[in-house]
Amino acid sequence: MATQPGRTEAVDIGPGRIVLLCAALLFVSGFALQSLSFALPALERAWALDTRMLGVLLSATMLGQMAGYLVLAPLADALGPRWPAAAGCLALAATLALSALATSVEIMLVTRALTGLAIGAAIPAAVAAASTAGSARWQAGRVIIVYTAFPLGFVAVAIVNGSIAPPLQWRTTFALGAACALLLAPWLWHTLPRRRAAVTHPAPFAAVTAVLRDDRTVTMLLWGVFSVGLGLFYVLQGWMPVLIQRAGQPFETAAMATAMFGIGASLAAVPAIVATRYIGLLPALIAVGVLTLLGIVALALSVDAGNAALIVATALIAGTGVGGIQKVAVATATSLYPAAARATGLALALGVGRISAVCSPVLIGLAASALLPGSTILLLAVPVAAMVAALAWFRRHRDPCGV
Repeated sequence: MATQPGRTEAVDIGPGRIVLLCAALLFVSGFALQSLSFALPALERAWALDTRMLGVLLSATMLGQMAGYLVLAPLADALGPRWPAAAGCLALAATLALSALATSVEIMLVTRALTGLAIGAAIPAAVAAASTAGSARWQAGRVIIVYTAFPLGFVAVAIVNGSIAPPLQWRTTFALGAACALLLAPWLWHTLPRRRAAVTHPAPFAAVTAVLRDDRTVTMLLWGVFSVGLGLFYVLQGWMPVLIQRAGQPFETAAMATAMFGIGASLAAVPAIVATRYIGLLPALIAVGVLTLLGIVALALSVDAGNAALIVATALIAGTGVGGIQKVAVATATSLYPAAARATGLALALGVGRISAVCSPVLIGLAASALLPGSTILLLAVPVAAMVAALAWFRRHRDPCGV
């Protein structure tokens, strides 16, 4: 079989197994990321933390992720996905174990930043490996399927905390995530493809430089979509358990609403695959943006009204919209960047998007200290409306690439 330039190859490994293991890595990464959110109420009480420090803890993970995306993830284009994915998964196991043993907020800040660094190194490598593991016809579909496992990890954390581990035993969740990552790392090492030494590859950022030069407007718009989608996802997943409980709802309602948000983000894979294939990437982004806007407004009104059933239902709608933004954005990035630098291009887009994910939890923490929970959530509708307007304008007036 001829090897295309910039393409990773696996010997005697079926593409289905590669996609499955890449999805497993994103599942564990999502579990690791969300573990802190359900620990926050217990940490707030045990360590006497104020609202601003909770936001700083959430942002520490995002900052680590951003560094991983921008600094470590491009190694996947130079070394192949095996090293960044397997080593990142092993590092994830270690940092989660250290988080489970943390005795102060300072230690937790360090371990969460390292957790984000490990996740940032591993995810682009896994997505790039899945995108090249089969035919080009279903490339976007494979990417969306793999990325769907990420919010499923969030759902698993909600289930564990809502029905298995009592809320105060937050260390159990971190330890469980560490065990899963430790078991997965050897499978990734033995299964994911590596670069063939005979293949010549361009510098990791060569394709990104070309895109910035030739399709700058498209790239900037894509980075804006990543910023909005990732900022919304991490703010809502991180703050939802806290805000819902502050609105007077029991922990079980907060856990159920957060789980439904994650389920909605996962279910978004189905309409995202259909929309990207039959109506195009840009119309799909506009559609999921409108759905997100409606979901956030409805969730904010439900939280202020104190209706538990409506909170859970609107969390599902908001999760579907936010998850749709992320999945269509990732599919767009993997279509925009060539295979030889796909991990680098995706990592750069995710890294830029993490700027919003780093800042948003802190800003929402400041807002939460002054506003009602529902009003705090309602603020998130502003960037969504701006994103939808920008996409609609671009589709009507610019769109030279037929995105």
